[in-house]
Amino acid sequence: MRIISLLPSLTEILAVLQLEAETIGVTHECDYPDSVKTKPRLTSSSIDVNASSASIETQVNARFEKADGLYALDIETFKALKPDLVLTQKLCDVCAVSYSLVERVVATLNPRPQLLSAEPTSLEEMYESIQAIAQAAGCPERAIDVIAHLRQRVAQVVETVQPATPVKVALLEWIEPLYSAGQWNPELVRLAGGIPMDTTSAPSHRMRWDTLVDFAPEVILVMPCGFSLERTLQEMPTLTAHPAWSKLKAVQNQRVYAADGNSYFNRPGPRLVDSLEIVAEVVHPEIFQGLAPKDSFAHYG
Repeated sequence: MRIISLLPSLTEILAVLQLEAETIGVTHECDYPDSVKTKPRLTSSSIDVNASSASIETQVNARFEKADGLYALDIETFKALKPDLVLTQKLCDVCAVSYSLVERVVATLNPRPQLLSAEPTSLEEMYESIQAIAQAAGCPERAIDVIAHLRQRVAQVVETVQPATPVKVALLEWIEPLYSAGQWNPELVRLAGGIPMDTTSAPSHRMRWDTLVDFAPEVILVMPCGFSLERTLQEMPTLTAHPAWSKLKAVQNQRVYAADGNSYFNRPGPRLVDSLEIVAEVVHPEIFQGLAPKDSFAHYG
């Protein structure tokens, strides 16, 4: 089996299913586990990811206004690798190379590889993605233990947090402009004993500052899409400079945290369970200590 993954979260699923050796091509963003960094990189970005959050937002909007994709695909290398299975998604054009482009390239190959799209918006759908990928790769039995272990970790958090008083939590997925984290993120907050800003699995969305102020979060966790913890901390002054910042209850009570969104919250793969453990430790530190992965988040103030 020769497998190409065009999304970091799907690459992580392949790894947890012990399919790294079969993985022959990945994206420029695939960086976990370390072993995948040596795989052929089949995509590149047209966005200056080192720019400020405001500048990145402007670049993304400009590309979409021109109907240009954010990512380029190395079609010649893709074809030369002769994959049997191609993993991608069609939920978000900001997250990965265009599904329609991948579909067109796959259609030119002979024999034509299987094209599997996975776009989970919840923990349950993430488990289903693991099962579907294992099935497509011919090793369905490997998914059983993987999913059971992930479910057990989630159940442990839920059981432990049951007696705790719910806490209002805001997860911010972008800094300028302000975005509230959607999809699986509100579910993580609920499971960790929190009250999320959003009550559905709708996509992350732009938010007004007065909406954040009116919600009056007791805890704020900042985890911008694609940003490491270090990069998030560098961008935090943009938030703190806003006139409404000091009005927030979480700020006044020094319950603001920054997290590595790129590694955890932004990727709907196995590390969503790590993300849950981060939220649990941030929301209920009186119950959870040392649960979250090392260096995955930091107290900001």
